[in-house]
Amino acid sequence: MTTDVATAELMAERAWQKPLGYARDGLPPVYSSIYDYLYDFYPDFPWDGEGTRVSCDYLLLKPQMDFDLLQRIFQFDMRADLRKARNYE
Repeated sequence: MTTDVATAELMAERAWQKPLGYARDGLPPVYSSIYDYLYDFYPDFPWDGEGTRVSCDYLLLKPQMDFDLLQRIFQFDMRADLRKARNYE
């Protein structure tokens, strides 16, 4: 079963708020780095391939300032990681 576009975008938006919040407030102690957190980030997306691509495409349209914040705080290129996840087979 394929996830519809609206659901995939809603799931992506909810997932997106977490790393932005962590950039403002700090990572919870359970994560030693942003890389540890990514194991919890992507499972919040739809699990079917097309739904994951829709979620990634939706987030890739976010303002550059969001990506800049994550880069500055975590020294991590989230845009590049989303592109990689989008093309993962």
